[in-house]
Amino acid sequence: MEQVRTHVMCIGNELLSGKTVNTNLSYLGQELEKIGLPIVGSTVTSDEEEELNLNLSFAFDTSDIIITTGGLGPTADDITKKCVADYLHKELQFNDEIWENIVARFARRGMVAPDTNRTQAYVPKDFTILKNKLGTAPGLYYDLGDKVVVLLPGVPYEMKGLFEDIVKDLLKERFNRNSVVSRSVHTIGVSESKLAEIIADIVTPNGISLAFLPQPGRVTLRLTGTDVERIEEIISEFKRRLSDSIWGEDDETLPLIIHRLLSEHKLSLAVAESCTGGLVQEKLVSIPGASNYLKGGIVSYSDEAKREQLGVRASTLEKYGAVSKEAAKEMAEGVLKKFNADIGVSVTGIAGPDGGTEEKPVGTVWFGVSINERLFADEKETEEGTRTHTETRFLIGSRYTIRESSAHVLLNLLRIQLKNIGIL
Repeated sequence: MEQVRTHVMCIGNELLSGKTVNTNLSYLGQELEKIGLPIVGSTVTSDEEEELNLNLSFAFDTSDIIITTGGLGPTADDITKKCVADYLHKELQFNDEIWENIVARFARRGMVAPDTNRTQAYVPKDFTILKNKLGTAPGLYYDLGDKVVVLLPGVPYEMKGLFEDIVKDLLKERFNRNSVVSRSVHTIGVSESKLAEIIADIVTPNGISLAFLPQPGRVTLRLTGTDVERIEEIISEFKRRLSDSIWGEDDETLPLIIHRLLSEHKLSLAVAESCTGGLVQEKLVSIPGASNYLKGGIVSYSDEAKREQLGVRASTLEKYGAVSKEAAKEMAEGVLKKFNADIGVSVTGIAGPDGGTEEKPVGTVWFGVSINERLFADEKETEEGTRTHTETRFLIGSRYTIRESSAHVLLNLLRIQLKNIGIL
């Protein structure tokens, strides 16, 4: 099947200045890939007519589908419609129905529609109007025969609503593409280059693409294509070779896995953080319902807080330091007891850029997971009533990447310890 070339143009000075994150491109990339029309090129352009025309010319010359986002509003810098109409030699015609909808929309809010909004009621001749339920700027669709152009508003929720409700089906019907399957496995603690070496001999046939998606401390392997059977075979081989490094698949995240495991088994968790400064808890509470298992946490950044809030012994800090196996162990056990939780976890390290020593360089991080004795199958108990596992990692990168990696390493360590006691 011949490839259809899709080009997305995102229009707006705010995108180029970095003041607005371009989430539209990310969304469209994912959704177009699902329907077999992946983006092969994209441009971000200013609201200046000369630049917009230059990029429009390139998109029309090189693509079968041209999708624009932005520049459909009522202000002077919203010129996408005019530029597209001029390029295609189409007259802009006033549409009474669009204007009536705009007037009614303002009236529902007790307001009178400004005359400036009348510009949104002008439509290039022969274009199909795509009704926007969420805003005043309608989308527009035009089939030239050899290619299709789609104009969408730049407001993300309006753009997504139009694409999901109307545009996706229009494109699927017009280009008759097979649905595309995307499968992923998520790894941790293995570099991108090492992963590439491990799976180098696995053949991905034509029609199936393999992507390496690195994040701080983690790499996702993603397969995309229409041959579902072959994709599943390759995923199975990935899992066989990388079993110790894989923590999840597809849409799973580590916080979501922990959320599910603890919620299903009615277990409670408490968190003690130092170098991550609350980042672990932030990731957990980003998922609704975290209160079902998360009792609380302490950011014990100073030695004083470690002593007074978590019961870490002064002698431990003096002899071994705050970044040590011993400190991580006592932090995990201390937060478990303080919140009377089933499980206590801890992280303490040197995120940099300063603070490292020859013995403990920047990137040295210790982790602890302390589990209440009652969760173990055997009846042998320790004097403390808990069992604590500690590990260390040397993480590289900026302060941000070390903190981000540390949070995910701790959550993965918790996942592994839950697996070890039969909870997975």
